[in-house]
Amino acid sequence: MRCLFAICLFNITLSSCRKVLTTDITIDFNYEVIDDNYSSPVQISFVNNTSNAQFFRWSFPGEKPSVYDKGDPGIVRFDTAGIIRIKLEAWNDEQHLEKEITIVIDSAVHADFSAEAESNNFSPSDFIVSSRATGATQYKWLFENGTPGTDTGKYPTPVHYDQPGVYRIMLEVSNEREVR
Repeated sequence: MRCLFAICLFNITLSSCRKVLTTDITIDFNYEVIDDNYSSPVQISFVNNTSNAQFFRWSFPGEKPSVYDKGDPGIVRFDTAGIIRIKLEAWNDEQHLEKEITIVIDSAVHADFSAEAESNNFSPSDFIVSSRATGATQYKWLFENGTPGTDTGKYPTPVHYDQPGVYRIMLEVSNEREVR
């Protein structure tokens, strides 16, 4: 009987000395768009500021890599324009947390156009100017010595030239963040 009592006493002593540790995760990360260039392809640098997590999973849907399972993915290249969702999962034995953000990547902006005489190249003459720009949402045309002299539409009104000569047509295109 003495032996049984000693074993029970020893068991109670060990369990009462156990210290419970909690390791709450704080999940956070920062990102920086390289050269502040939001037109595809875009390079984004990620820094993981998460604390108390043992495991990580980054998700970059549609990109390569689409999943990364280390703490810091570093610089990730995004080739597809549109809304991208970036998710970080962080966990330990006690918790599993997620943080998700969205970033809008613009299409690459390229200025291009064509100009053709409406009927012939002899003055006075009208020219049809057509935009072949890509990724643009805003247009700024300048027609040297033409009427009209400027336009802001994707497809400007026909341009009239009274005198023979060589004339410059300039097109500046932009989206919300880039100008070409």
